[in-house]
Amino acid sequence: MIDIRPAERADAPAIADLNVRTWRSSFAGIVPTTVLEAQETAPRERYFTEHLPSAPPFHTAVAVEDGAVIGFVHIGPSRDQDTGGDPEVYGLYVDQDHQGRGVGTMLMRHALDHLGAAAPGRATLWTLRDAPATRRFYERLGWMPDGTAKSPVVAGHRLPQVRYRYQGEDPGR
Repeated sequence: MIDIRPAERADAPAIADLNVRTWRSSFAGIVPTTVLEAQETAPRERYFTEHLPSAPPFHTAVAVEDGAVIGFVHIGPSRDQDTGGDPEVYGLYVDQDHQGRGVGTMLMRHALDHLGAAAPGRATLWTLRDAPATRRFYERLGWMPDGTAKSPVVAGHRLPQVRYRYQGEDPGR
């Protein structure tokens, strides 16, 4: 059975490891190898160790199966000035061995339910422009590109991203 619960400080190492492993496996062939190899666990572990358990307006939840963290979602205030105060999903990652089993959907629904009081049915997220599987996942849950793009430089490479916006119920509910 998969349990979704608020992340605790003790989850920081597992979250950081999962974040890096999933980035490398999910974006291989999309993101340059040098960028994938530049992803490091230690800075992420420090970040989550310092920020867990989450305090409002931030929230991090983990998906746990048989005592192991198999996914996480991290949400909080938008980093963009033009979102009208809508919250942002900073990241949603599921261990590659558990993808396609509904874990990502469970985490996203948890995040949207958690955000409901602050911004009912509204949120944004950024994803890589050239990651079709990731984009299809979000679109199946009712997220749509809003026409905003950016290309941050990571490890010397531009990574084109598109912003998605959620404005209501996902079609799977």
